[in-house]
Amino acid sequence: MIGTGPVFFTRKPAVEDGILMVGDAAGVIDPFSGEGQAAALASGILAGRMVERRLSEEIPVTQLARAYEDAWNRRFARRFRWSSLLRLLMLHPRLGGFAGQLAGKTLIRFGIAATRR
Repeated sequence: MIGTGPVFFTRKPAVEDGILMVGDAAGVIDPFSGEGQAAALASGILAGRMVERRLSEEIPVTQLARAYEDAWNRRFARRFRWSSLLRLLMLHPRLGGFAGQLAGKTLIRFGIAATRR
């Protein structure tokens, strides 16, 4: 039998020590839900747009980190919430089995859609 160990995930900050984090460094995707490459690219584009706004003096240097963090949360926070809830449900021994029997493929489709919005 082949398997993997448990995947533990904790949300990472979008900004660390004034540095805008993107991709894996920002933890843009919970491994439970997939879509890592698309989310990593989206976070890089978002950071690039924020830096562009800073360079055009639309955002003061003192507000760049906060502006990026706010934009990052608007873009990714909902995905993290859904992924966290679905992971708790699916990995719980009784709840996961019950949910699977009750909703089956519908639950899977919902989970995929909710974590990719």
